[in-house]
Amino acid sequence: MPCSGCAGGWSRTTPGHDPAAGQGKIFRWSGGFCRYVRPGASGQGYFQELTEAIKKVVSLPVILTGGITEPGAAEALLQNGKADLIGVGRAILKDSSWAREAILASQQA
Repeated sequence: MPCSGCAGGWSRTTPGHDPAAGQGKIFRWSGGFCRYVRPGASGQGYFQELTEAIKKVVSLPVILTGGITEPGAAEALLQNGKADLIGVGRAILKDSSWAREAILASQQA
């Protein structure tokens, strides 16, 4: 597995499942600390073409990262099948109330 946060790698998520069977694992795609970039890619979810393609060939949940800072953008990426989960770590590091505000906004919509 590449270094933590690098472009593509398996993450164990659920203890007690059989890793050989793909249970208890997810696939995540991130530039992270390795500074992987996609030249010309911009906007929220700039790895979405990659995760969408990966979803077609794996039976595991796929996490999309890549500049996602707005709850509406995260929801649209999920609804459009770009990923199964959205990583918003940097958005939450910037604003610790991000998740609470996203939930409140979705309840008011």
